Amino acid sequence: MRPPVWLEGEHSVIHLRRHVYTLIGPALVLLLCSGVGAFLVATVPESGARTALRWIIAGAVAAVAARWAVWPFAVWYANTHVLTTRRLIRREGVFGSRGVELGLGRVLDVSCRRTVLQRTFGAGRLTISFADPAAPGGRGSMVVDDVPLIVDVQRLLLAHVEAAPRAVWPPPAPPDPALPGLY
Repeated sequence: MRPPVWLEGEHSVIHLRRHVYTLIGPALVLLLCSGVGAFLVATVPESGARTALRWIIAGAVAAVAARWAVWPFAVWYANTHVLTTRRLIRREGVFGSRGVELGLGRVLDVSCRRTVLQRTFGAGRLTISFADPAAPGGRGSMVVDDVPLIVDVQRLLLAHVEAAPRAVWPPPAPPDPALPGLY
């Protein structure tokens, strides 16, 4: 995935992916697939179709492992969140790429929520409210699930939001060229 283009004077503060505990299930599926696959391949009875049956079993196990173990890892690896000194950048997509860039001056509120499982691992859901004139009520929100070290990330994000210059929204109208002497 292509890294974001930095603006002049901007640098990365923190680079995040979802918490690693989200990969426990896929890792268990991979272990289960390899164990079950090895057992099934070893117990194929002696016959003329032994080689074909082993290939069928191996193909089925590989398909299950690819779908429920390899694909979740690829999604986890491809989806990133980067906090810079000026923006919050979200990149998603394994084959194609989508991105959202949010200027820190537009951020209105940062909140977090944690389930019992997330508290156990020190993770949580981060909700960022921001000024968005296209959204109903003039506010939009960005939700980031399973953020590792959620308390520290929230404090860091709030510190950078407070330090960022506030965005004027909507931007002021340009001067009217028909009235040049008034400006």
